[in-house]
Amino acid sequence: ILALVAMTGCSKNEIVDANYEAISFDGVFVNNATKAVDPSYGEKLLTAFNVYATATGNSGTAVVYSGEEVTETVGENSIWECQTKTQYWIPEAKYTFSALVDVPTENVTLVANLPSSFTYDVTTQKDVLHASATATGKATGNAPVALTFNHLLAKALFTFTNTDANANLTVSNIQIAGLSQIGTYTIGNATWTSNTEYTQGFGNAEVSAGDTQTNEYERLIIPGTYDLTITFQITDNKGGQPQEVSATINGQTFEAAHVYNFTADIKSGLTYITFTINPSDWESGNDNNIQG
Repeated sequence: ILALVAMTGCSKNEIVDANYEAISFDGVFVNNATKAVDPSYGEKLLTAFNVYATATGNSGTAVVYSGEEVTETVGENSIWECQTKTQYWIPEAKYTFSALVDVPTENVTLVANLPSSFTYDVTTQKDVLHASATATGKATGNAPVALTFNHLLAKALFTFTNTDANANLTVSNIQIAGLSQIGTYTIGNATWTSNTEYTQGFGNAEVSAGDTQTNEYERLIIPGTYDLTITFQITDNKGGQPQEVSATINGQTFEAAHVYNFTADIKSGLTYITFTINPSDWESGNDNNIQG
């Protein structure tokens, strides 16, 4: 018979004396392909996540985790575990786990002690992820909880082909207006709601004559359908004045876990431009690095 009070009222030593096994995590993947994630848009591995969990048995439901951080131990047989709150499997208890990456606990709304939704500000450019799992506790032989994280945002970038054979071009101050800054993600139906009052900058690109170049910045975008205005300046290496260039794209949809490459031909003297948009799955790169 499950005694949920053991999970919240007993000390660690009392639990160990009862030979209960500590809960740990393994199989921590992003879309089952790689352990990589880019939480600060430098090249980083997934090093931590926040876990929420409940356990339900004959005596009711208890909170197991409430947003504590889980990190990976170092070593040949490394595992993921919560260093600040060790919890133990209770036989026959039904566990529900929900894990988030780069979502502060103060931004999370809980329902029945599990994340129901959270708010996100795109200016942070944090690559937020979510995973969930269920398990039933056993007296012995409990496997680590396997978590497969999913990207909840879209990503965009620009690629320019310089069709001018006689001039090197600098594309500067690349911007997309009409996007959302703050959004709310509802976990149960995997949907975003947001406002549309934000302009996202994409940096610059140097494109030699006859060359193709992807700009240096990829940017995260809250999924949704938007009417976009794209602007930038083109400067050639012949001493001319910067040329303002713009494009409008109505009804552009960005889906979670997809990368959108805005590609266009450019040359000196452009004032209006047409983009081809090439969406693709958010691919996982080699060496545990996410690449679009």
